[in-house]
Amino acid sequence: MGLLKNVVGSAINSGISKGISSAIGKAVEKAVAPAAERMANKGAEAIDSATAELDKSVKQTNAALSEASAATAEAGAATKEAVNAAGGFAGLESALAGLASRAESYATAMSASMKVCPKCGQPSQADKEFCPNCGTKLPEKTLGQEYTCTKCGAANTPGTKYCSKCGAILPGAEAEIKARQEKDNKVLDEMAATLPQYPKWNCGGSEFEFEDAGGQNGQPSYSLRFKATQQEVDAYVALLLQAGFAKDASYDYWKVIDGVCRTCNVGDVQDGEANLYYYVSTIDKKNQPKPAEDPLADLKGAAKGLFKKILR
Repeated sequence: MGLLKNVVGSAINSGISKGISSAIGKAVEKAVAPAAERMANKGAEAIDSATAELDKSVKQTNAALSEASAATAEAGAATKEAVNAAGGFAGLESALAGLASRAESYATAMSASMKVCPKCGQPSQADKEFCPNCGTKLPEKTLGQEYTCTKCGAANTPGTKYCSKCGAILPGAEAEIKARQEKDNKVLDEMAATLPQYPKWNCGGSEFEFEDAGGQNGQPSYSLRFKATQQEVDAYVALLLQAGFAKDASYDYWKVIDGVCRTCNVGDVQDGEANLYYYVSTIDKKNQPKPAEDPLADLKGAAKGLFKKILR
């Protein structure tokens, strides 16, 4: 097969990948891909054959113009016949465009009898109670039930957040949000227990990852990565300042606690992702942050002096 088949095949594979969810993608591709391959072969073979006939006619033109003219007409007829055999160019284009939609419908139908493991993500038949891949307890509901709208009853493609018929949030999406929140809360609790010297993050964001970043200055260091806006990160900076942390010339906020300089490096949000780095630093004691000055100190002093004069 020539280049055209590769183009057709790529278009079909692209349609499949866009039309199904990642959770059951492999199963759907296995069912749909053979038919798609047959269609690609049929169309590509027919068109390649017509092209070969046309090329043959062009070569014959070098031998005899009259013969080439007749052969070209014959090749043209063969080309027309081949295109018609493939359903026509318009039909082939329509078939490719509709493949994604058919794959999506097939995925939705399959999801009615399928469960997905919450740990490893592998699909299983609805009658299974434990994941054959990792042994984790499977959900009570099938994937189809998770994405059936509780408001209007419409079936939706797995992975959809909102019902395509009425716009209501789907049970599967709600479960994903709840699971993500529980995971985020667990990560932030771990951070608070590991780094009690710093303010606990409570400024929004999602998808938190708290990791040991190795060591620095003979002390352990940690990183906190998550999805956030710049406003949410700025809100945490405000918490650091309220807790007595001082900002240096870079992105570091530091405070000496029990003789140890605790530092938090806060960079700008890049592509919706924030990264905070917690570590112990060494710093000249003379550069320690000074206590905040009382703006009423002078007034209080003047009042005290006046009061003493009155008593005299």
